[in-house]
Amino acid sequence: MSKTITIEDDVYDLLASLKEDSRDSFTRVIRRYLPRPCETAGELLDVYEHAPLPKVNWDVLDQITAGRGRRSGGCSQVGQRVPPACRGKGTLKAAIGKAETRNR
Repeated sequence: MSKTITIEDDVYDLLASLKEDSRDSFTRVIRRYLPRPCETAGELLDVYEHAPLPKVNWDVLDQITAGRGRRSGGCSQVGQRVPPACRGKGTLKAAIGKAETRNR
């Protein structure tokens, strides 16, 4: 069953910008970005296990990585923020790339 709703132009533009391709529907966009609230920790875990990884802007990630450690005086703590499975295996960019490959 479908329903007709009225939305303002700026909201329509926002929904249209979130479509992944021409076959993506507004229903899919809304479901992707507005999931039902979880009632239990198990439901929350299920959501995170099946959720796609966020899109990464590599230029911004490079800027963040380059700027890390400036205020603290060193970069010794950077490895603590990398997921445990990826620690000691290269840069943050490598860790994210590995996670993206694993979730394909």
